[in-house]
Amino acid sequence: MLGLQLPINRWTFSRNGVVPPVRSAAAVLAWVLFGCGAPPSLPAPPSPEAIPSLEAEWAGDAEDLEAGASLALAYSSAGRRAEAEALVAELMEAFPDESAAFITAGLLAEDAGSPSDAAAFYQAGLDREPFPEVRSAVEARLAGVRAEAIRADVRRAISAEEEFADRVPDASSVGVFPLAFEGIDSVWAPLSLAVTDMVITDLALIDRLQVVERASMQALVDELGLAESGRTESSTAARGGRILGAARIVQGVLRVEPGARVGIDAAVVETRNAPDAAETSIDVSDTLERLIEAEKRMVFGIIDELGIELTAAEREQISERQTESLDAMLAFGRGLQAMDRGDFEAAVQDFETAVDIDPGFSKVETTLTQARVQSRPAAVAALRSMPSLARQVRSRRQAVRLIRSAPTVMRRRIVRRLKAEERATVAESLGLDRVGQVILLELTFRPPGGAFQ
Repeated sequence: MLGLQLPINRWTFSRNGVVPPVRSAAAVLAWVLFGCGAPPSLPAPPSPEAIPSLEAEWAGDAEDLEAGASLALAYSSAGRRAEAEALVAELMEAFPDESAAFITAGLLAEDAGSPSDAAAFYQAGLDREPFPEVRSAVEARLAGVRAEAIRADVRRAISAEEEFADRVPDASSVGVFPLAFEGIDSVWAPLSLAVTDMVITDLALIDRLQVVERASMQALVDELGLAESGRTESSTAARGGRILGAARIVQGVLRVEPGARVGIDAAVVETRNAPDAAETSIDVSDTLERLIEAEKRMVFGIIDELGIELTAAEREQISERQTESLDAMLAFGRGLQAMDRGDFEAAVQDFETAVDIDPGFSKVETTLTQARVQSRPAAVAALRSMPSLARQVRSRRQAVRLIRSAPTVMRRRIVRRLKAEERATVAESLGLDRVGQVILLELTFRPPGGAFQ
């Protein structure tokens, strides 16, 4: 744990705990929590030019995690990757409970072009850091590298396709290609992605199925150049299934026809019998306003073709309609289109529109959250200044330990002298565990007619 020596009133934070103050506890606590000022901006990320001073700082105090993390990032910026990786490995071993070490490892993994490793490190850092200043930045980058990892995995699978030629996928695995769109007016095109997502969501309710996630299927379509080709041949669908390890592939076309009619022609392709890929068709049609009803009929048709006998509970779950609003589905589909092209700001706007139209459209809420955390370029950039941010976070942790170790009367005096926003930060920090919650209740409880002492 980083030692922090405060010159004011001889307060000292060390590995062994907090030494009580001589006087003015509230002033010192406020300095610890907010003495660096509110963090509206962070200093520039460590640069190669800073390496000599950072090496001296790290050599002088091997317990200064932030100095070590800064040095690792500076090494990486200078192209000294081996030194950076060796140092960050040392940091993770020396500070196994600190997020900064793992987040730095995630940044180095990204620099090395390893999004899967970066995602694992960022998740480890996220597990160790509850403070929102860090959490928002890590969540943003985690979502981004996971998407990159999916695409990297698909590219590797395509490049090693011959290795999977004789692989027999699990019979329970199924993938759903994005439905192609056919129609005179392209304004309805986003409905094809919305319906595809709903089909995947409905099939995933069956615990006996392993459904390939939509992001992987979309990445495969993009990498194989199938996005503009409409419905693929059965042999191509079978190829995609083998690449992703899916025994069967659902593909099809959504048509918007004159007279406000909609039709869905779907097919279930058996990938294990390629090149003679067997295909069975499910065709449904209805009015455009009853699109969700058509989607449900198609899903039950797919389930029948898969040979699955549903329980009463599963049938009831699948029958539940995610929305009744065609406009909400259209906005949802536009948001999915925006996400697929990497325009997360536009995706957020479209998903918010869908929620405004139908607040009960729960799937949109989940996807909206994903889009939001990927649409924060400032938060992503802030990770490069993680060491400085970590130092602020550590100061707050030390302040919380100070409050927890102080007598009740002193706690109340401290809290009474803090500003409203400072009290909010203290309350947030204390509320992270049960002991802190008890202290928080103790600080905020007032007997009838009573007041803080």
